[in-house]
Amino acid sequence: MPLYAEASEVGICNEALGLVELKEITSLDQAHSKAARVCTIHYPSTRDGLQREYPWNFNKARVSLAAAGTAPVYGYARAFALPGDCLRVREVDGCPDDAWQVEANGMLVTDLAAPLSIAYSARVTDVARFDALFRRLLVAELAVAIAPRLGRQRSIKRDIREDLVELRRQAKKADAQERVLEVETGFSPWLEAGY
Repeated sequence: MPLYAEASEVGICNEALGLVELKEITSLDQAHSKAARVCTIHYPSTRDGLQREYPWNFNKARVSLAAAGTAPVYGYARAFALPGDCLRVREVDGCPDDAWQVEANGMLVTDLAAPLSIAYSARVTDVARFDALFRRLLVAELAVAIAPRLGRQRSIKRDIREDLVELRRQAKKADAQERVLEVETGFSPWLEAGY
């Protein structure tokens, strides 16, 4: 396995395959490769899950939303369609969380007036934009996800899972140090990182 693979989905998958002691792939489209098929299945959900789990700096986005043409049936005055790349709403117009909610249809409902300014965790697919520690965390999480599907020993998966605790702590700590505490909204990256 290369010391640090190229900045691509295949590179990340190869690092994960290396952790579970399997041969590298050249493409995620390798139909004859079970490893490529398993990585293709698990990579997007593992990436999105980690990007949603914590408010990383590299995937923070802000947008102003117009109200939808149709109001909610009851409970709130307005609905707003969330951006297609929204994985998690972080903040809405600086209001407390009980002033809005996200519903299953990809809409945010609230009594707040339009336009509505939100900050959210965006789905970032460009590997080159990933924070270096996030990338290491993604590699380890992907290795844990693919190991059982590829018949790897439980001890390998257990070892990786043990390393994940410290890696997750380091990644969140480093990320939290690169932002101002957002006291007004009640969010503290330091508390989220376990400090």
